[in-house]
Amino acid sequence: MNKKSVFSTAFIFVSAVLLFSCSSELEHLEEFNGVTLRQTVTRISQKMYWTRDIDGSVLSSKVIGADGISKSVTASPSNVFASGTEDSYPPVYPSIDGFAVLNTSMIPDAAISVLDGFCSAIVERKGADSYMDASSIYALVIFRYDINREGKRFKSYILGEAYDTGPLLQCPVRFLENDGSFQDARIYLSPERSYRIVSLEFIGHEDAGEKNERS
Repeated sequence: MNKKSVFSTAFIFVSAVLLFSCSSELEHLEEFNGVTLRQTVTRISQKMYWTRDIDGSVLSSKVIGADGISKSVTASPSNVFASGTEDSYPPVYPSIDGFAVLNTSMIPDAAISVLDGFCSAIVERKGADSYMDASSIYALVIFRYDINREGKRFKSYILGEAYDTGPLLQCPVRFLENDGSFQDARIYLSPERSYRIVSLEFIGHEDAGEKNERS
């Protein structure tokens, strides 16, 4: 046997040994990884908090029975509104953070008339005595004194949702100034006295500088 044949035989033998060794180690490694991963998943699964499954029928069932819509039609917000029955559902009103919900639908017309007349008189710096109960004129005097002392000049006002406190109707009002400042107040009206105003109070304000800092 020449040297070339001996070298070739030795090379083939060594390659076979190395291939068998690597294959064996790979099998052990795969087996080890499989066991390790299975144990890890089991351990994590045992520590997890699982929520209850959602009833599949809730996700797949059709919503039927909406007012004004045939039961053969799947109900949705768009076709419920298009059905013309939106008046059957309570409306959602906008609100101003820190002030009130802008819903005046529950305020009687007579009270709205007094509130609009009074607030317009304050904004236009006109007489407002006629909107006050005769026994509460002093409240208007103090109210105007506070406005003049602070040098406020209102340009408009916003009425908020009123509250029935029993004997009185309490309505929040926001008076707005040209520079972005505002002054909040509460106006109390007496239903027993034709919704004349019996009390006034300032409850908060924001200057233009404070508004800019907050922004």
